[in-house]
Amino acid sequence: SLQSTITLTLNSADLEILTSLGQDLKFVFIISEIKIQLGEVMSISAQATSASKCDRCWHYSEDVGKIETHPLLCVRCHGNLFNNREIREFA
Repeated sequence: SLQSTITLTLNSADLEILTSLGQDLKFVFIISEIKIQLGEVMSISAQATSASKCDRCWHYSEDVGKIETHPLLCVRCHGNLFNNREIREFA
């Protein structure tokens, strides 16, 4: 599942619930990237990601390699290891 990008189309009530999870949404779904959008009919689509895999968390992210001193880490893992730890509210 970490190699996929998921897109959910939801009604306004469900969209509001999932939007309230903020950045934690991808951890709830155990996915590297999830997109949610408003629509009349609930649907889901999945596609393979083109992002690179972080050696630490195994999530696929466009920001892997952005930190010159640690090119195999995503920005989130680099921050957790060397700066302030991330704060999650839900997952």
